[in-house]
Amino acid sequence: MRKQIKISLFLLGGAVLSSILHNAVYGLFGVEEPVFFSLILLLALAFVVSIGYNFFTFLQKKRPGK
Repeated sequence: MRKQIKISLFLLGGAVLSSILHNAVYGLFGVEEPVFFSLILLLALAFVVSIGYNFFTFLQKKRPGK
């Protein structure tokens, strides 16, 4: 896999893991904490930007980014 695709998958995995941790902390302690929620938003936004970059790179070069 190319580097940019690996980065996209890392961002997606990080967002999913943060979501699971956010729900686990809330379920165990009953406290709504903002750290993992903020990470979800940040990583999900970065994933969307990364997918957009991959898409436009593919349209220009007919291959995924490096």
